[in-house]
Amino acid sequence: MDKQFFKEFIVLKKIPSCVLILLFTLPTFAKTPPNYKGEIIPCDVPSWLHLGVYGGYGNVSGAYENDGQFTQGRLALSAEGYNFKAFSLGLETGVQWGNDMRFVVPDFFDFSPGGLPVQTTLKPLVDLLVILKYSFGEESNFSVFAKGGIAYRQLQFMDRTSDDDTLRKINGELQAGLGYNVTRHAMLTVFYQGIYSGNSANITVDADDNVKLGRIPTQQAGFLGVNYAF
Repeated sequence: MDKQFFKEFIVLKKIPSCVLILLFTLPTFAKTPPNYKGEIIPCDVPSWLHLGVYGGYGNVSGAYENDGQFTQGRLALSAEGYNFKAFSLGLETGVQWGNDMRFVVPDFFDFSPGGLPVQTTLKPLVDLLVILKYSFGEESNFSVFAKGGIAYRQLQFMDRTSDDDTLRKINGELQAGLGYNVTRHAMLTVFYQGIYSGNSANITVDADDNVKLGRIPTQQAGFLGVNYAF
């Protein structure tokens, strides 16, 4: 018999054995990767990335009659990165609805024809918050959290588009609330939000009789929503 043929026959005969060895050893490598010293996280454990969808009702101080009271929606993306015992730290950025509203004017002058208050548009805000959350242990689905940071807001005179007619401010923001884990990935949350500045828009008139907004007043709201961990 040809020597080359004999060698090829031996190699082919060994292939099934090699396949069987691989089938038995690959699961072992998959479970315990070589040189891996960290914890192997099960596939169903939620990741550090969270998406929050919330609806609420709130008030902007200093608005005319009930203009400052309106429903609000909020969409937020957060990441929890550091855990110590029952505490966790993270970051959140969110976008929140605005609203059209009129503001109360001082009694000693009247800015608009017909005696109407100043009409403005509070544009959607953007914020950046640091999250501190405390979980009540593995036996409880409840947690409490506090968030603090800054909110970027814009208040513009209605039907005007120039930069001089838009007030832009960065104000401090605080959120505090309660969470309840409905499932492994979804948490129902209720929380208070406050963005603090002052109780009025501080409306004035300059030397050229131009109406000026001095600040964007404090706004406060209560929210209910769902936070989903991917």
